[in-house]
Amino acid sequence: MKTIKRIFFVILSLTIIFTIYLIQDFNKYESNVSNKKHFDLYIADRFLRKSDHFSLYQFLHVYDSTTVWSDVKKSEQRPMKWDVKGLETLNYISISLKNISGENMYYMSWGTPFSRIREHFIVYKNGIETPIPFGGFDCSTGIYLEKMEINETITNKNYSPLLFNPYTNDPLPLHSEKFPKLFKEIYGDSIKVILKQATYGSPWNKYPSQMITSQSFSISTKKIIENWRKGNFSKDPKFMEERESAFYTPDEDKKN
Repeated sequence: MKTIKRIFFVILSLTIIFTIYLIQDFNKYESNVSNKKHFDLYIADRFLRKSDHFSLYQFLHVYDSTTVWSDVKKSEQRPMKWDVKGLETLNYISISLKNISGENMYYMSWGTPFSRIREHFIVYKNGIETPIPFGGFDCSTGIYLEKMEINETITNKNYSPLLFNPYTNDPLPLHSEKFPKLFKEIYGDSIKVILKQATYGSPWNKYPSQMITSQSFSISTKKIIENWRKGNFSKDPKFMEERESAFYTPDEDKKN
């Protein structure tokens, strides 16, 4: 009996010591992966950085096709609910995303929801389907993880991705008489817009870190141009300029 009590006392003492250590270390811990300190991110960053599961360090600092940007198996895809409104007019669009996965998770952010969103297009022109993949961000400085709790919905308004030339990222010249022709040359007869968001899952989560993907949102270019003719488009001065690079289309390469 005395032996059992001693073992129990030793285990209890070690547990208390380790708990005190964790509390003190967590209080000193300066998170470089989130704007707020989260205990689960602390555990993952401090003790599980080299685990077989996709590490927190890799998530923020490694950007290749073998990491978080890869697709996951269908059984591991995180359930999320997307909604997008306003794609028919060349102005702001409203995006909302609800976490219905049944567990807390994190998403990559630049300070506001969907500031690191990725847009992929599928253009339909004369019966031919042409994908336009996301061209990448110009900078990765200042990115961090933002927590998203169970059943939480994040919303924000972003400029419509269709306001830009997907090949050069230049703002389209909305005030130019050449705009309708240019828009049709780029986006064809209709477009499907697919949104993607990088998310982080802790090593103990059911769903791993992954790029979550929205359903496709289909829009007719005819409808967009009709709204443009009615003056339903952004009046931001950046869309008044006529940059030469904004008029670029892949057809120009074929001509050359």
